[in-house]
Amino acid sequence: MHSRECRVDPMDVMGEDMEATCALRVFSNPKHLLSSVVQVATSSNSKDYIHYQHMGGRVKTCRLTLHWPEPLTFVARGQRWVEAERKAAALACQRLKDLGLLDPHNRPLTNVMYNMSSVQKFQEQQRQAKRFEVPEHLLQRMEEYFCRFPVEASTESWYQEAYEETPEMEETSDFSDPITGRRYCPLSEAEASRISRSLEERWDNTVPLQDLPADRHREVILSAIKQHQVVVIAGDTGCGKTTRIPRYIMEDAILSGHGAHCNMVITQPRRISAVSVAHRVGQELGPHLRRNVGYQVRLESDLPPRGGALLFCTVGVLLKKLQTNPTLEGVSHVVVDEVHERDVNTDFLLILLKQVLDVNPDIKVILMSATGDNQRIAHYFGDCPIVRVPGFMYPVKEHYLEDLLPRLSRTYQKPESIEDCSPNLDLVTDVILHIDKCGPPGGILCFLPGWQEIRRVQESLQEQWGIAAGST
Repeated sequence: MHSRECRVDPMDVMGEDMEATCALRVFSNPKHLLSSVVQVATSSNSKDYIHYQHMGGRVKTCRLTLHWPEPLTFVARGQRWVEAERKAAALACQRLKDLGLLDPHNRPLTNVMYNMSSVQKFQEQQRQAKRFEVPEHLLQRMEEYFCRFPVEASTESWYQEAYEETPEMEETSDFSDPITGRRYCPLSEAEASRISRSLEERWDNTVPLQDLPADRHREVILSAIKQHQVVVIAGDTGCGKTTRIPRYIMEDAILSGHGAHCNMVITQPRRISAVSVAHRVGQELGPHLRRNVGYQVRLESDLPPRGGALLFCTVGVLLKKLQTNPTLEGVSHVVVDEVHERDVNTDFLLILLKQVLDVNPDIKVILMSATGDNQRIAHYFGDCPIVRVPGFMYPVKEHYLEDLLPRLSRTYQKPESIEDCSPNLDLVTDVILHIDKCGPPGGILCFLPGWQEIRRVQESLQEQWGIAAGST
């Protein structure tokens, strides 16, 4: 609604208020929606395009000036500034809806859809011929190569495949599915029912697991997650929170007949942990449900099918998914593991998840931490509950490498400088073999600096034990 006012007529005020009230019924969080649309469309800070101006005495008046997609002004009134701002923002959202700048579910479109003219202009530029000179000897080599290896006809451009789809696809959206990476399409009732029944049948064949401390708190954890949108789980190292809590959530959903709607994204701080934890959880679920567990890290992925899925990924991967699906449609739970390892990406993810909670009330966020200021994190998310899970406490006896070397018939030379700090992997392998042979029964935990070192030690151990590579 454009404002062009010299004097205020009571009937006009009443009409404006009714229009704003109706708009608020359609857009429950108009300020956030308006900001999201402008951010997606312009790839800029929404404050550069949205300005609120306050006027009035007892009755507060808010003048909202919107500079995208064209200069627009909206005026609304209320008993408080917040009320007046929300009404003005709701009127602006209604205007964007009328202009076709929101999807059928009143959510932002994609950046490409807002800038389709720029995409088409770029496409035309790419089609224009570019002239360049190729040396004669290279032309001859290219002709010989093309004769040996014929080139198939090129396919259409990626942006044509992604955005020139038929408008008859009413059930699909412009969001990508965070689990599969394809265009998001909600499950039909029949498909969800079929998947849920299949999951329940396959769950009956899962193998019982060794008890962990987290198992004794299973019902408390599930109850807190059901009753609250955000839960902080403070679990000691070794309590089983990383592998067991996603399993609890999936098991509860499957046994209640809603397994198809349980789709979790679990973040890990490092690529190695995302891949290894996914393999571990898949192994614990057994062969019938292993394919429902996947991972995605930079340059590597093994994605699960949609409908009852666990996807382990790094924080950076989830941030990338939020760009193509800002409200995480299709995700039932987001689990942020090791949240106490504060870095820029994790803090940025928490900020975005807090915004997602406002526009997607169906999503659940579980923040898992071993140490740190859990109370501060809980306070940031509206004083959400903290569930504490103790871990195992073992007696620790220290052994020193210098005492062990004579038994291994080896010597060890310390590095001359801090730059020469690469581990002696042969010595690491020998120490593990000695502990396995002479030590008490149980697992051996070995810390190594990177994936290459882990692979080399694993291959050395497999060679010593006569285990074929890839069989473990």
